[in-house]
Amino acid sequence: MTASLALRRDHLPAWLALANVESALNDKLASERALLEALRIDPRSKEALTALGLLRIESRRYASAAELIRSALDLGADAPYLHACLGQALFLIGEFSQALDAFEKAVAACPNDIGLIRKLARARFLQSSLNESLDVAKDEYSAVAGAEAEDIDSVGRATFQLLIGFGHHDAAIRLGSALLGNFPDDRVIAYHLDAVRGLSHAKAPARYIVECFDGYADRFDEHLVKALEYDVPTKCHTLLAALNGSFRSALDLGCGTGLFGPFLETLSDRRAGVDLSPRMLDKAKARGSYHELFECEAVDFLEASDRQFDLIVALDVLVYIGDLQPLISVVSARLAPNGIFAISFERGDGETYKLQPTGRFAHSFAYIERLAAGTFDMIANLETSQRLEANAPVPGHIVLLRRKP
Repeated sequence: MTASLALRRDHLPAWLALANVESALNDKLASERALLEALRIDPRSKEALTALGLLRIESRRYASAAELIRSALDLGADAPYLHACLGQALFLIGEFSQALDAFEKAVAACPNDIGLIRKLARARFLQSSLNESLDVAKDEYSAVAGAEAEDIDSVGRATFQLLIGFGHHDAAIRLGSALLGNFPDDRVIAYHLDAVRGLSHAKAPARYIVECFDGYADRFDEHLVKALEYDVPTKCHTLLAALNGSFRSALDLGCGTGLFGPFLETLSDRRAGVDLSPRMLDKAKARGSYHELFECEAVDFLEASDRQFDLIVALDVLVYIGDLQPLISVVSARLAPNGIFAISFERGDGETYKLQPTGRFAHSFAYIERLAAGTFDMIANLETSQRLEANAPVPGHIVLLRRKP
């Protein structure tokens, strides 16, 4: 195909065919280049617009994907599931009203597709939640889902998080309050409702952490790494490996399912992990990277211990702690001279920290510097995305602090 196009670069069908071949070979970049060439030849090519739109959904460029697919539909593209793809792209960028319209057209074209019916019902629930009560949203959902209805409480919780993530705070407060009225002992809803209302906390409550992550454990790795594009462990490992040293003992604070465990195996002789969630610790144990695992809060564990470590890691942990003074103080007491404290945090404005509507704390870089001064030297600082929130990168830092002798 490439050789033939070298002879005739304006042959649209050949560019489309090449794009298909490159996609089949899993070279998405080359496939995209071929489709862009096709659109250079014919900007109104329904086939090229459709294929490029679907490719950009795969690469999470949802706004661009929606624009391309909408253009293809406007030009008469009639693939049965194209409205569903448009709806999904719009939903993932928070264009909920337009997504609802696209899902309605998708279900009209494919009325027996259970997955599409459920997407439409969820979109109807969310759209109704923006202005109406929980009871009205439930009625709207049931009218669409019918016999294919999912657990309505799970739908409500997921919608609550989406409303927070995309900044619909008034609607989130209304829905969250109704949910909490139905489930008054639910610490996850209560804490997130506090956060979106702007109430202050020094750190996330232990009961919230346990309840949230026990329920999250089974899908934690898949969701965090793939859906939220969390790659902080890989980047932190690169920074630590560049030190060209080996650590005798390492402590992983908030180890979760042990995502950083395999990296610690390449860096240290002996490894311990600490976490509040027993279900997460079960996953970490099964991973097999740690010699010891402890069910405990990070500061409490360090205060009760008299052990020293050469490396202490706290990745995606500071986002659940606002006031970092107690943690920094006790870490400095438990690190061996010249030991390393590796942290990640979401970057915030102001002088100290702030609880965000997402329920996660953001810390200013200046605050970290002030707390570390006198006890630590900052030897590495990588500005990088911490994860996705509402399909947008969350800016933050990975920092290595060296304990002064």
